[in-house]
Amino acid sequence: MQKKPNLAAAFINLNKAVMENNGTLTPEFKRLIAFISSNAAGCRYCQAHTSLAAKRYGSSDERLKAVWDYENSDLFSRKEKIALKFTHLSSINPIQEDKNNGSINRYQALITRCLIKNQVCAQT
Repeated sequence: MQKKPNLAAAFINLNKAVMENNGTLTPEFKRLIAFISSNAAGCRYCQAHTSLAAKRYGSSDERLKAVWDYENSDLFSRKEKIALKFTHLSSINPIQEDKNNGSINRYQALITRCLIKNQVCAQT
């Protein structure tokens, strides 16, 4: 990005807008979402800085280690588990079908409905 300063500036502004602290998602949880997404997508650069950012914004070592087993962890609320599932599935492939739990479209519809209300989720 150093060779394309306009691209770097645009990316910085996009990141600022996404990570802005207005809404119900905590800064820590936004970074955990980014960590899940970067790992699922295979971006080593993003994996490094999102895990460090999660810690910087208050994530415990236990929560950071448990993020890959979020479905079985008591460290994540039901709402957080839904958001992490959506993030993981959509980061692997936006239209990939989850053979065990149905189509990702079910998660997309649920998260979209909840985001419209500016919350992670009221119900599952």
